[in-house]
Amino acid sequence: MRKPHSVSRKGVQVPKMIVVTRRNLLTLAAGAAATFLIRIPWVAGRSVSHDQKVTIGGRDRFWYLDSGAEVPHDVADRDRIVWKALKDQRSEPQAAGWRPVTIQLEFELDELPDLFRSGSKYVISPKLRRLCERFHTKSEYLPVKIAQPSGNLWPEQYAVMHPLEVIDCIDFEKSDFDRYGSGDNFIVARFRRLVLRPEKIAGRAVFRPQRYSPIFASEAFRQAVLRARLAVDFYAPEGQEPKV
Repeated sequence: MRKPHSVSRKGVQVPKMIVVTRRNLLTLAAGAAATFLIRIPWVAGRSVSHDQKVTIGGRDRFWYLDSGAEVPHDVADRDRIVWKALKDQRSEPQAAGWRPVTIQLEFELDELPDLFRSGSKYVISPKLRRLCERFHTKSEYLPVKIAQPSGNLWPEQYAVMHPLEVIDCIDFEKSDFDRYGSGDNFIVARFRRLVLRPEKIAGRAVFRPQRYSPIFASEAFRQAVLRARLAVDFYAPEGQEPKV
C-alpha cells in the first residue's frame, strides 16, 4: 500500500488528507444509507439518456451549493446525538431545542471557507448568512462552535443553515436517477439527469428539494456570492451543461 504524502502546516509534518470531492461525498452518503434501505434502480419512462446534455440559462438556471474548500473535521462526542437529530428533510424549526454543537478541526487553520459541508449539513459564515438574509431565504441558522486542535475557538460565529421548507420541485418523470425505498416512500440516491421545475421553485434563491438532501441556489444568488468574493463553490446539476 502506498504511504500517504505529507504536507507541512506551520513547520509540522502531517498526513495529507484524501481529497473529498462533491461526487464521492454523495457516493459515501448513498453507501451509508444502503445499510438500512434497499436500493432500487429507477429510470423514468420519459427520461433521456444521461449522456444527453441540456443547456438552461437565465432565471431557470440552478446550481448545487457546495463547500468553498475542504475542512477536515469531526463533531464532539457529546454533541453527536444533537447533530444526528437534525434531519435534512425535516423542515420544522429546531432552534428552541438546539444547543451549539462543537465542530473539532483536525488541523490548525488560519482561515475557513464561507461554506463547508458536514455530511448533509451546510455550515456557513456570518458573511454568507447575511447574504442569505438579504435574499429572504426561508431558513434558520443554528449556531456552532468551531474548535482548533489547540482548543481555541474560531472567533466568527458560524452556523448550520437549516431550510424551513423542502420543495416539491423535481420532475421525476423527466429525471434519471437511483432511489432507496419503493412506491411513494423513497429518497434519491443519485441522479444521472436531474430536471428541476422552475415554476415550483418560484423565485427562491436557496432551496432544498423533497426526497434529496443537497441544497441548491439560483443563478441570481450565485452571482451575488461571486460579486462578494465569498469562498463558496457551485456546480451544475447532472445532465446540464456546466457552462457559466
